[in-house]
Amino acid sequence: MTVSAVITTYNYARFLPDALDSVLAQSHPDLEIVVVDDGSTDATASVVADYASRGVRYVSRPHGGAGKARNTGLEATSAPLVAFLDADDAWLPDRVEAGLAHLERHPELALVAAHAYACDERLHPTAVVPAATRPNGHMLEQLLVDNVVLNPSSVLIRRAALEEAGGFSEIQFGEDWDTWIEIAKRHPIGFVDRPLALVRRHAGSSSPQRVGVWLDVNRSIVERHLDAFQPAWKRPLIRRRAASMAHFHAGVGSVKGGDRHAARRHALTAVALDPLTLARRKAKLMTRAFLPRPLSDRLSRGSHA
Repeated sequence: MTVSAVITTYNYARFLPDALDSVLAQSHPDLEIVVVDDGSTDATASVVADYASRGVRYVSRPHGGAGKARNTGLEATSAPLVAFLDADDAWLPDRVEAGLAHLERHPELALVAAHAYACDERLHPTAVVPAATRPNGHMLEQLLVDNVVLNPSSVLIRRAALEEAGGFSEIQFGEDWDTWIEIAKRHPIGFVDRPLALVRRHAGSSSPQRVGVWLDVNRSIVERHLDAFQPAWKRPLIRRRAASMAHFHAGVGSVKGGDRHAARRHALTAVALDPLTLARRKAKLMTRAFLPRPLSDRLSRGSHA
């Protein structure tokens, strides 16, 4: 079965060869490969031109953000399954094959996600970023609480399900999470219980850098979709758990940014709102926020709390 591979990029010419090489090295050979250039001002076009003889198409558009770029990729392709890749990430060799096999075994699923390796700028893995570990099923409640599907580089999705959801969300931040929730309102979701993508962490990553931005994004996404959840009596609990997870992620970001005062505030708020969801990772965050830095670094080394 043909799979559309849509690589979206904005001024990532320096990373793009890693992404393209990982797509061309897939064990599943039947790929329709398109690079969507979201208004780059670097050497992106010339990098992609070097791959034209290998079947890679180039589509350029004015800069509009990740969601609009992915929708442009949808319009430029036609295969029944779509795999997205951010240009600063890469796939493991069987990423498409593993997802395709899972969807073939479970035709009721709209998409299949997987864990990912968090990597440094040289794409060396430093930790595993876990997606959900539960079996296939309806995931609306879990997704309202946190983005357990992760980013698009780990997802293989049925085109029909994405089109039914109105395409990719085009909000500025959190567009992937917003999209997965919209799909989860209608269809069950599946998971492959191992990493299939390499997600590069670097200074130019497009995630919101300010903690306040992330908290606002979380709140607006949850409130936009919460009325779709039944039974209605659980909605206040979901809202509280989602707020806890938002503060958890804000606390992690504050630790990484060196703001231990903010990290302590967010860690305490996360635990007060919901001490049970991801309890071990919240405990690690408390350790990193409150213990002296040398001791907390030793205790948390190798973790991704």
